[in-house]
Amino acid sequence: MGEIRLDRVTKVYPNGVKAVDGVELTVADGEFVVLVGPSGCGKSTLLRMIAGLEHVTDGRILIGDEDVTAVQPRSRDIAMVFQDYALYPQMNVRENMGFGLKLRRVPKDVRARRVEEVAAILGLSELLDRKPGALSGGQRQRVAMGRAVVREPTAFLMDEPLSNLDAKLRAQTRGEIRRLQRSVGTTTVYVTHDQVEAMTMGDRIAVMSGGRIAQVGDPDTVYQRPADTFVAGFIGSPAMALVEMGCARDGGLSRGRLELSLGLDAEQLPERVVLGVRPECAVPWRDSAGLIGPVEGLVEYVEALGRETFVGLAADDGARFVVEADGALRVGIGESFRFGLRRGGLHVFGGPHGERLTTL
Repeated sequence: MGEIRLDRVTKVYPNGVKAVDGVELTVADGEFVVLVGPSGCGKSTLLRMIAGLEHVTDGRILIGDEDVTAVQPRSRDIAMVFQDYALYPQMNVRENMGFGLKLRRVPKDVRARRVEEVAAILGLSELLDRKPGALSGGQRQRVAMGRAVVREPTAFLMDEPLSNLDAKLRAQTRGEIRRLQRSVGTTTVYVTHDQVEAMTMGDRIAVMSGGRIAQVGDPDTVYQRPADTFVAGFIGSPAMALVEMGCARDGGLSRGRLELSLGLDAEQLPERVVLGVRPECAVPWRDSAGLIGPVEGLVEYVEALGRETFVGLAADDGARFVVEADGALRVGIGESFRFGLRRGGLHVFGGPHGERLTTL
């Protein structure tokens, strides 16, 4: 069993800083879970506690049916992959991949067979006699992955393994890691600050903020139904626009000259709420059928990406939105631009922690 269970895990450093605060999370056997969040949110510290590299101040960590909270790292049957590869420069690929098995005194013939099998899976068969200095960044990362896989551990722990690669290679290696994990079926916890990695790789993602897990769910749920304004603003590129609004008696929302008739139950809403709008739910007004609006703003920036164009806008009162338009759109900075809001992806947040109240 490769299940990992975190039971109210907490980490407090001697200076009083609480890096991880009562985290509860279960990673099922064979599941790929991504811990994602901004720098300093506690995700790497949590991963290091699972590995046994950080002391647990309070709570328990269980791998399978065993409580490993106080177990030494070498006895936890896990394999870690780091962002800096940590390969031995004096050893060739074959020796790097098999080194962990050698330390465990695995017979030489078994060691050779496992290295050959994993090298074939990772496309490294032709590189086994090369040293790390003769490899590209992507090849070195695959060697680091291979070294973890040959051990056949209970779980893989990966700490931002792609951060040193360029954008094209990151996209390629994301797919390789996911295919590899599915083929071997090993429980995996993957840490990243890149929400694109989280959305494209994880069976589930756990969004962290301030040492706590703000939301856990499959990528589609976290994107479509964010638990609060933090998750809403962090997940998505471009980010969701978050605009503070006042509630009108007729169930609409208003801010300055911006008035939206949404048919909300005004009695169930606080005096002020936050309206969340994904770029794909803000579209040019010329395609106005079924839209709420129009809303007018001045163009602050334009991101022309070929197939699509994103237009950043500021309304008169400072409210900011991002509009998604066809790639053929041509608009200049400083121009006035009208757009409408599409139902189905408008989120209303409120309360002391910005919880999602409803989706329209």
